[in-house]
Amino acid sequence: MELYLVRHAESLANIGLAPNSNPDPRLSPRGIEQAEYLARRLKNIEFDKILVTNLSRAIQTAAIVGKEQKNPPPMIMDADFSERGTPVDYEADREFIDTLYPNIIYEKTAIKTDYPGDLERIEVPMLKHIFRPAYQQTTQVSYEGENEIRTNPQKILLVAHACINGCMFSRLVNSRFDMNVNLMQHNTCINRFRLFLHNGVPRVMLISYNDYSHLPESLQKPY
Repeated sequence: MELYLVRHAESLANIGLAPNSNPDPRLSPRGIEQAEYLARRLKNIEFDKILVTNLSRAIQTAAIVGKEQKNPPPMIMDADFSERGTPVDYEADREFIDTLYPNIIYEKTAIKTDYPGDLERIEVPMLKHIFRPAYQQTTQVSYEGENEIRTNPQKILLVAHACINGCMFSRLVNSRFDMNVNLMQHNTCINRFRLFLHNGVPRVMLISYNDYSHLPESLQKPY
């Protein structure tokens, strides 16, 4: 499996134009432009599905990418990928979201308790959408010398948020979800991973980190 872990484009909160009381700021005009560049960068990947949080800035980003695909894939909105600190009972604005993409599958949280920092929360969707399919649904087999490589050929795009991406990055590279790696995460940056079985042992290969080379210099501003 190939996983593209992406941070959402610039939001109104990133530039101080959303009130602190707003839990779900949308993209800025500049953010929409960033997402369009990301979409052009990824348009030939042919994703099998898109995973996204239940927050508007991530869904807007993912929708712009998905609609640029030759065959727009299904988008799964899983609340447990949401940014740290988002209450488990937060309800996304479906009236707005339904205007963004034609094929959205809504999944409610599987967690009933707000964990401190929400670190444990992301283990549930990662197992469901990433690790189990990657390691239990392998259909391709190849050999490197005497080594057997088994893979799930799916390509998945996951659009989330800087803090929660740090948690998922830690889970992918350190096999831990109870810590947050303090990573530089530019808006629309791409972190790319390959998950496979090496002689039956689950492995994760980091292919790229914080890749925002698709953005022109005028849009390359970290937050």
